[in-house]
Amino acid sequence: MKKVFNKFRGVIIRSSGLLTFLALWEIAPRWGWADPQFLPPLSSVLKAAVVLWDDGFLMDFFWCYADWGAGVVN
Repeated sequence: MKKVFNKFRGVIIRSSGLLTFLALWEIAPRWGWADPQFLPPLSSVLKAAVVLWDDGFLMDFFWCYADWGAGVVN
């Protein structure tokens, strides 16, 4: 077990900041630290992103900005 921890120690340390941020994003609106209307829980945001992706809206949105960034759209 100790060898596994030492092997992945750098990955664990580097990802701890991101995991802490994501955990606080989920916890803050649920525990009343932030207004859910302005900062919805991460799980709600991900569910909405999946719905938008399934509807095709999110893909169209990304393609529009990819074309704009490439200079295709005038």
